[in-house]
Amino acid sequence: MSPREPAPLPDEEFRESARIEVEPLADRKEAIPLLAKWFEGRWPEHYGPGGQGNAGLDLSNWCNRDQLPITLVAILDGEVSGTVTLKSRAPVSHLHLSPWLAMLLVPSDFQRKGVELNLVFAVEELASRLGIEALFASTATDSPLLTRRSWQILEKPAESSSDLFIYRLAL
Repeated sequence: MSPREPAPLPDEEFRESARIEVEPLADRKEAIPLLAKWFEGRWPEHYGPGGQGNAGLDLSNWCNRDQLPITLVAILDGEVSGTVTLKSRAPVSHLHLSPWLAMLLVPSDFQRKGVELNLVFAVEELASRLGIEALFASTATDSPLLTRRSWQILEKPAESSSDLFIYRLAL
């Protein structure tokens, strides 16, 4: 299986997945306020009250189509159902690695419908189209989705000073 071939999905997840479109946030700027609320809820230490981040401003700055950072949004039955960003920088502990699949977020109402898989696949395709040879991702826990998509674990929390799993995908 090549890195960009999706692994088989359970029948129900496959049916849902067929109804998902992934578009650049640059084409769906009206989604920025909703995504900003999601970011504030998911990463309150950075985007919430007292945090140093500004989710709306970050998302506005990530509305690119052909230069990093590029944010994508998933649309399921006309409704924004998830987001992911292809960024040049990610964890401070790993500034030597680039670029990154980052800010992958799918609210619980849209999970187990293929949204996350479609977003990961779309970032892989986008990176390949941009001539990127390898992608990186970090997660707090092991990610069966990334493993299923042929991402390799570079670091595990117990083996490094990082408290994150670090993944790499050769494109």
